[in-house]
Amino acid sequence: MYDMGADGLKHDPAQAASWIRKAAETGDANSESSLAMRYDFGDGVVRDEKQSLAWYRKAADQGDTLAEMSLATRYEIGRGVAKDDAMAFHWNRLLADQDLPDAQKKVATAYALGQGVTQNYVQAYRWLDTAMSAERKMGRGPSDSEAIALDGVAAHLTPAQLGEAKRQVAAWQTSAHDRVAAGFAADKIKAKPAGH
Repeated sequence: MYDMGADGLKHDPAQAASWIRKAAETGDANSESSLAMRYDFGDGVVRDEKQSLAWYRKAADQGDTLAEMSLATRYEIGRGVAKDDAMAFHWNRLLADQDLPDAQKKVATAYALGQGVTQNYVQAYRWLDTAMSAERKMGRGPSDSEAIALDGVAAHLTPAQLGEAKRQVAAWQTSAHDRVAAGFAADKIKAKPAGH
């Protein structure tokens, strides 16, 4: 409310940050991530890279996607932390498991180049093809460079390895469907009116 000046309250970023901090201190991941972002940009608080990083870590440890993205990027480029390919891979892998094509492409690249993880062309193919399939389903077909990259990765694979990579992609797509269906079922259970 203070953030936007809603309900007759004066726009007051410092007051908003104070309330967000109170919620973050209770362990609310969304508030932790929001507070981290405020420290990141100096919104209602003094800009503080260390505080931002600490709050992003708390939120990411609870599975907050925005915080995980921030940490992945920080470790990729060395912003506020030492550049660390293994940590960047760790956070991107968690994001890839959440069906995020951009993270899946980063995981594929890491496997192809051996950055932060042991080089593995089967996994590189699997994650790049998975990302491209997801983008096709969203109506954002893969770019020509992605198709060329997939062919380049495939060139490193034996026919058996390529078959294994394609089997893993198919299994992922089936499990993604199951994950979505399970999520809808859980939402229906949560939304069920009292007394039913």
